[in-house]
Amino acid sequence: MSVHGSSDWLLPEKPEEPLQSDCCGTGCTPCVFDLYEQELKLWELECKRIKSGGTGCTEASSEAPSISPTEYKKFKLTSISYMTSDSQIYRFAIPEDGSLGLRPGQHVILRGTIDSHVLTRQYTPVSDLTARGYFDVLIKLYKDGRMSKYITTWQVGDMVEWRGPFGRLTYLPNSYKHIFMLAAGTGIAPMIQIIREVVENEEDDTFVRLLYACKTYQDILMKDVLDNCASYWNFTVLYVLSQVSSPNI
Repeated sequence: MSVHGSSDWLLPEKPEEPLQSDCCGTGCTPCVFDLYEQELKLWELECKRIKSGGTGCTEASSEAPSISPTEYKKFKLTSISYMTSDSQIYRFAIPEDGSLGLRPGQHVILRGTIDSHVLTRQYTPVSDLTARGYFDVLIKLYKDGRMSKYITTWQVGDMVEWRGPFGRLTYLPNSYKHIFMLAAGTGIAPMIQIIREVVENEEDDTFVRLLYACKTYQDILMKDVLDNCASYWNFTVLYVLSQVSSPNI
C-alpha cells in the first residue's frame, strides 16, 4: 500500500491498555488506568499534530519549560550508576542548567516502547530538588518486567521521554510535629525528597523517623544520603533487614 502523501507511517504507537493485574488495588492516584486515559489523549493530540505537519515528542530546551505535564519531552541519559544487582540510578541532562521545578512529593512519568507496545511508569527523582542541569531517577529492574525490558536497552547518550510533574500530596514545612515513614526497596525515592526538604530547611522543626526495610545490607539504597541526613538533629533512620549475611552487621 502506498504511503505517498500520507503521514500515517510517522504516527506513534497507540498506548497499550493496562491489564487488571497491573493495578495495585490500593486506590493510589493516579491509577494505571488514569494514566492510560491520559496517554490516550496525548496520543490523539500527537497524531493530530503530526498529521497537520508538526512533530511528535520534543526535546527539552532552555526556551521552554524543562518538563511539561501535558507533553512528553526528551532528555539525554548521561550516566548510569549501579547501586545493587538490580537497581541503578539514571542521570538525565537538563539543557542550559535548568531544573524540573518539582515540589517535594511529586513524580514524573516515563514513556517507552518495547515490542511495539507503548508503556508508562511513574518514578520519583532522587536528586536534590534544587539541583540544576540534571535529574536522577532510581529504578529497580525486574526479570519479567515489561518496562524493565525497555530500560535495559538504554545506553548513555540515548534520548528518553518524560513528562510531569505530578502528585497532589506535597509537603509544607512545619505541617506536622512528627512524621513516621515506612519504606522498602526503591520505595525510598519519594521519602528522600521529603527528608531532604525537612533537614535542609533551618526553619522546619519537624522530626522525621524512617524505618527502611531491605533484604540484605547490600540492598540498602541511597544509604550515603540517608546517613548524611541522619547527622541532622531532626532525622533518624532504622534499617531493618530480612537477611543478615554477617554477624557483625
